Amino acid sequence: MRRGAHRAGRLLPARAAERPEARAAGARERSRTCREPRAAAGPAQMGRIHSCAGVGAQWLCTGPSEPYLEIPDEDLVFGVLFRLGRSLMTPGPCSHVSRLGNPCPAQADALGYHTLHCATEGGRIKRHDGVASTVLGLLESIPGILVRWKPLEPLWSRPGSDEPGEPDLLVDGLRGQRSVYLDVMITVAPIFDGAERAGHAAKRGEGRKRSRYRVCDAAGRRRLPQDFAPFVLEAHGRFGASAQAVIKRFAHLRASALGLSVSAEVQRWYAAIAISLLRENRRILTGQSASSRGRPTTSGRQGYLDLAMA
Repeated sequence: MRRGAHRAGRLLPARAAERPEARAAGARERSRTCREPRAAAGPAQMGRIHSCAGVGAQWLCTGPSEPYLEIPDEDLVFGVLFRLGRSLMTPGPCSHVSRLGNPCPAQADALGYHTLHCATEGGRIKRHDGVASTVLGLLESIPGILVRWKPLEPLWSRPGSDEPGEPDLLVDGLRGQRSVYLDVMITVAPIFDGAERAGHAAKRGEGRKRSRYRVCDAAGRRRLPQDFAPFVLEAHGRFGASAQAVIKRFAHLRASALGLSVSAEVQRWYAAIAISLLRENRRILTGQSASSRGRPTTSGRQGYLDLAMA
């Protein structure tokens, strides 16, 4: 009998039983095939590719079943082109001007990376508040949960001043658990060093937020009775590890309270936040940033939320 491998009641020929040398050669070829595109793309492009991965792509397979999940055609086209790394604008001097009338001295690139990161105009703040407002609305749809918008915390004074710190959200009403502060951050992964490492920009942002909002002192003693969790997103859609943990925790609470599927509710939260980020990114790049949403004390339970709460 020829040397072979038995599979599903059949004898396979000897060439089907791959030798260790052949397996090693195949592994080397696959590794080379993966390295070549990485080397050709460069760190910035690999940063974009990695930043498109993960649960932030949930909007691509979500139907418009409620207001949070509706995507206008122009936002959908923008989102696909942005993720593919296509040119979205004409490169040249940045058009942003500060409130004092000072123009940004930087050059805008065709992919929109500088424009999305530029701090001269208020587009980043409006995008930040737009995404934070979506998170606020999702949290307030959980029965029994109380959410405060931009609460003042004296122990987290602003850098260089005595003004109290202002994290985005404070979630109260968690039975048997500490209240938790949340603070949103959106970062453009390809412009940072180490962008070729998946999730590097989000992890870096989480570290900055934890350093800014410390709940324990250097000796490990608790300064505040509340907890803190950074909510960092990368502009191309990747969610930081802490943001994912926050979503899973609170989506599970809502699903349990309303008798919903936990997995479907988690996917819904991912999609709603990713769509909000997509919409705000497009507004910045097209110069149509929505006016700041101020400081709502409540997002209101309207429309489809009334039925869920009932």
